[in-house]
Amino acid sequence: MKTEEFQVWILSVDLKQSTGTLHCEDGNGRMLCSKKIPFTDFPLAEIKIYVFSDVVLLPSEY
Repeated sequence: MKTEEFQVWILSVDLKQSTGTLHCEDGNGRMLCSKKIPFTDFPLAEIKIYVFSDVVLLPSEY
């Protein structure tokens, strides 16, 4: 991932099943990696964060 200066990380949660998927994109819709999460108690259905030059940002901060 270090080769990508800009990354979009998205955690999607199935609140009924308490499972999730974390995936990373390059900002142009190209998926870089994905990981299934067998259990999570994260309270939101989805959250997105940006990573730009080793700085983590919420979408409203970018």
